[in-house]
Amino acid sequence: MAKKKVGLIILVVVVAIIALSYGAIKFTSTAKFCAICKTMEGAAYKTWLASKHSPEKVPAVEHYHECMACHSEPGLLGYLKAKSAGMLSVYYQLSGEYELPLKATKPVHCSRPGCHTKVGEIKEEKIIVNHPEHTELMGKIINEKFKCMPCHRGIAHGGEGDPLARSLRAEHKTCVLCHTELKDCGHCHKDYKTMDLSMHCTRPECHANTGVLKVKTIKVDHPKHVKQFGEKCVPCHLGHVKQGHKRVGDHKVCGTKKCHAKEVDGNCTFCHKW
Repeated sequence: MAKKKVGLIILVVVVAIIALSYGAIKFTSTAKFCAICKTMEGAAYKTWLASKHSPEKVPAVEHYHECMACHSEPGLLGYLKAKSAGMLSVYYQLSGEYELPLKATKPVHCSRPGCHTKVGEIKEEKIIVNHPEHTELMGKIINEKFKCMPCHRGIAHGGEGDPLARSLRAEHKTCVLCHTELKDCGHCHKDYKTMDLSMHCTRPECHANTGVLKVKTIKVDHPKHVKQFGEKCVPCHLGHVKQGHKRVGDHKVCGTKKCHAKEVDGNCTFCHKW
């Protein structure tokens, strides 16, 4: 009788340990658990919540909602490997041997079952890009596991609040790492003629130093105007010449009531050098 009682106690203890272990493993795989990690400073969790992979954006897709869905290899073995490697995070937390902001060094498994299994067939709606060609090329040059990362490094943790300043989508600074000559907007953008390009003028590959630009034919204090309009090119430049706009503003632009209405009225030499 005593042996049965001891055996029952052992069974209960074993079941309790298994249940607690299972619960602990499940909880430590959740995004909320990762959010309490002091090395993350909350940034990874907050940017993820704002991304397309958060439960707010895709509530019907449950596997999007856990970190391990992306940060572990597919299958049970991959999951256990990731959990074992995660023990290092415990060490970093206790020892403080880490530098912020953290930089990801492991691949994200985008093409796992249930996710983007056919990445080569993805088509872009607004950008002109041969996605299958890029996917295949990245797989050969870098690594099959990293093939999405060169272009989509900030897809889940980029945007506003990201300490690494990664963009949610591939942008100019990403594309020019490979495509060094990107001065033709129509090369990438399908509807560039109707786009508001005013916020893109100061890109490194374009007019990075707008404050020092000099105009040859018109008398204009360019640095003063740039400073006055908050580093923006509008309203003087209504649009890019490739969109059909004039290179510089005309009388209608300069002679508005808010600007030089009195100065330009019948006085050509106020603006024109000859």
